[in-house]
Amino acid sequence: MNRQIRLNLFFLLLLLLAVLAGAVVWARGLIPSYPPYHPNSLQDDGTQALELWLQEMGYDVQPLPPRASRIPQDVDMLILFPGKERISAADAAHIYDWVLPGRTLVLVDMQKEYTLNDEFGVSALSNTASIKQPQKVQPLVQAVPLLPQAPAGLKPSSPVAAGIDIELAPQAVAVLKSNEMPVAVVQQVGTGYAWHLAAASAPTNRALQEDMGYLIPAILRSVPARGKIILDLYHPLSSQTNTNSQPAAAAPSLFKYLFTTAWGWAALLAGLMTLLFLILQGKRLGPPLAASHELSRREAAEYVRAMAQLKRRARQREAVARHHSQRLRAGLANIWHIDPQLPGPEFISALQHSSTPPPPELLQEISATLAGLASSPSEAKLVQLTAQVDAILHQLGQD
Repeated sequence: MNRQIRLNLFFLLLLLLAVLAGAVVWARGLIPSYPPYHPNSLQDDGTQALELWLQEMGYDVQPLPPRASRIPQDVDMLILFPGKERISAADAAHIYDWVLPGRTLVLVDMQKEYTLNDEFGVSALSNTASIKQPQKVQPLVQAVPLLPQAPAGLKPSSPVAAGIDIELAPQAVAVLKSNEMPVAVVQQVGTGYAWHLAAASAPTNRALQEDMGYLIPAILRSVPARGKIILDLYHPLSSQTNTNSQPAAAAPSLFKYLFTTAWGWAALLAGLMTLLFLILQGKRLGPPLAASHELSRREAAEYVRAMAQLKRRARQREAVARHHSQRLRAGLANIWHIDPQLPGPEFISALQHSSTPPPPELLQEISATLAGLASSPSEAKLVQLTAQVDAILHQLGQD
């Protein structure tokens, strides 16, 4: 019977694990997976914190219109992150021309876009220092004092694997550097400004919780209060492509998780074992058979002997001695009207000085009996003293 109970508990535990695994798979299937820098992403490399921060500051933050062929003219600042497709030459020229009248552009991790290099003169720069000393993460230092509230060294948002080459960029100034390599650059374009941020200075969710938050007020200095800001991943703006080519990634399917992940295989195995358990439980094995022999039971005398041994080892005879001592005191107190709780010598003295004291022989016997009961007697001595208590009380008519 116990074995059957343990088996049932085992299969119930497997069933619970299968339910938990299925819940995990189902929950993960409901959470969409976003690419890096996506404004709707809550992951460390997402940018939803930046969008919420700008909205709390009163700015009108919107995504790129999905079917627009040009950037709206009433926008004050455009923040672009790498998208699914490369930036076309027509779009690079349009973005450059859009900044000229006095608008603000922020390009994050776009240094490998060659069409932008032709327009702005900014390109990627390898971090040779990180190759020589990959174990050290150098803080970012201010090349120009644009961040007065920032600490002397800012923690990068990601390992500084690459920087920004501004050798061919006109009117470009490095704001943050790592080992003398620019990772945040501001460039004047006409009357507007273009900010180029490497991955190490990208305003991701995790970076804004640390030191990169000091960079945002500097970028917003050229943006009017409550201005309109577009924040999105790049998607083609040319007239040939009028749909957003960088939507959020599709939610993973349940079938994919079941057959391509360890959690999925665990859920399938647990479900198979649960089904097997239910099938086996459904088969009748016949009525239970009677026991072939009766179980031996302990005798009552064995319990008495065991308890006697336990009481003896626990020295319970002292409690017995106290009981008989109190019984003798109570009997004597009823006759001579004295306090039975008095200590031994005082109790004997009270008996001796009462109005009609007991005879000297009886008083001596009472004193010896009380002293013997108070001296932790052995078992044999306890039996003898108990008999003396019975004899004294019988003699005085108190039995």
